[in-house]
Amino acid sequence: MQPVDVKTVLLSVEIRRHLCHHRCHFALRLTLFELLQSLPQRMLLFFRKIRSFHFLQYPFGQRLQKVESKASDEVVKEREEALAQQLAEQVCLEKEAESVSILVLRPDNGEILAMADYPEFDLNNPRDLSSLYSKKELKKLSDDDTMDILNNLWQNYCVTATYEPGSVQKPFTVASGLETGTLNDKMTFVCDGGETFNGQKVSCVNRNGHGTETVRKALMDSCNDALMQMSYKIGKTNFHEYQSIFGFGQKTGIDLPGEANTSSLIYTEDTMKPVDLATNAFGQNFNCTMIQMVSAFSSLVNGGTYYQPHLV
Repeated sequence: MQPVDVKTVLLSVEIRRHLCHHRCHFALRLTLFELLQSLPQRMLLFFRKIRSFHFLQYPFGQRLQKVESKASDEVVKEREEALAQQLAEQVCLEKEAESVSILVLRPDNGEILAMADYPEFDLNNPRDLSSLYSKKELKKLSDDDTMDILNNLWQNYCVTATYEPGSVQKPFTVASGLETGTLNDKMTFVCDGGETFNGQKVSCVNRNGHGTETVRKALMDSCNDALMQMSYKIGKTNFHEYQSIFGFGQKTGIDLPGEANTSSLIYTEDTMKPVDLATNAFGQNFNCTMIQMVSAFSSLVNGGTYYQPHLV
């Protein structure tokens, strides 16, 4: 299998069902980079339905746009913006969503090539809702309802909205373990369908269990149970430290207004209970933004450098 091309853009898609979404450097162990390269190669294209996040199957062979070194930055950006907007509309219609947001970023330097929201609005007439609502529907809207719709329509959900990341968190958990030496690629874990905390079972995606899982296979199977067991070895001190290193709970400092503050949406070492650590390990029970996630994930696929996201 060919290694991941770090010049291939990472693309994040968030679907919403209700229209109402410090620069640092660190070195990941080569083991993680090799491990990620061995996984099925899919574009980082994922979307949220209701409260869960899912992957869309999008092979690298059909990737949206490989950044061409011969093309000017302006040309590349125009291509990405047009394609992102087209895809936002397409996904919104196919998934019958109320809105979709897309973020395209280069993992090798943090450049944001595109941000798109759908439905979109006319910058020359931003209060015009005629493309979204019929005349009859518009007449029924109160002034407050209209203002709520407009405020949500005008948001850049890539930086203003938060969500539970779900399974895209799992590589970060593995990275934390490899960096701290609490995990290694020879370890195995037995997935029997879930873990129990105070009499309540937290299930794996495979309710019947995956059986014996290596660190590598646990990521490939997206095994919640194995990741929870890994969290016990990592411990809450290391886990919380690496959440901070990857930028979760912190603003990225992107050069755009309105970036959400997620500091109160993650656990501290003092407030984190065993069940919180376990569920955080596979991406539940804490929130992040799209820009946080894509910036952090870039460091996993580019060999270990975190670049502050910025516009070009």
